[in-house]
Amino acid sequence: MISKRETDAEQRLFRIILTMAMVLVTGKALVLGTAPLDTLAVSDNDDIMRFLSVRGWLNGQGWYDMVQPRMVPPEGLDLHWSRYVDLGIALFIWPLAQVVPLTVAEQVALVAWPTLLYLVLVAMTGLAGRRLLGPIGGLAAVMAVLLWPPTGQAYFMPARLDHHNVQILLTTAMVLTLLLPGRPAPMGALGGLAGAGSLAVGLEALP
Repeated sequence: MISKRETDAEQRLFRIILTMAMVLVTGKALVLGTAPLDTLAVSDNDDIMRFLSVRGWLNGQGWYDMVQPRMVPPEGLDLHWSRYVDLGIALFIWPLAQVVPLTVAEQVALVAWPTLLYLVLVAMTGLAGRRLLGPIGGLAAVMAVLLWPPTGQAYFMPARLDHHNVQILLTTAMVLTLLLPGRPAPMGALGGLAGAGSLAVGLEALP
């Protein structure tokens, strides 16, 4: 049987490791995000299209107008995603652009947006792991998110603006509502909202 003292030590260890993980994620983003526009230029095509989509919306393109004129000109290509992720990114760019040059605001958003999503994913997964499996289980969950290549090295890095990181976060939230104890109706509603949100940001997940 685990003593109370050992349990308290494990709890403190979990809090320390979780804090260190958050600091690591932030520090890594700052180091890798020194030239985010250059990173974006050689990034995934969807990240570039998302960036141009946000620019188009901030320059007056309609909320429901998802045509990207730079693809298949002159008609343009009708993108299959929604503006919900554009809104999140724009919430970084527009206020900053009121006090700093637009290019600087865009660079901040390129680093801040995926990093914020990653911090939420690490914290949410770690806390849920602790709730389900205890402090050591929470530590394992944190390390898994940090070391798994799709999360630790791909979709949550600076300049990754496509909606896949949002879908990973929302799908994780949906799964956790099935695993965590709680009142069935509120948990089901939260899970349904997370699932619907994941589908709404990019309809290729619908099937």
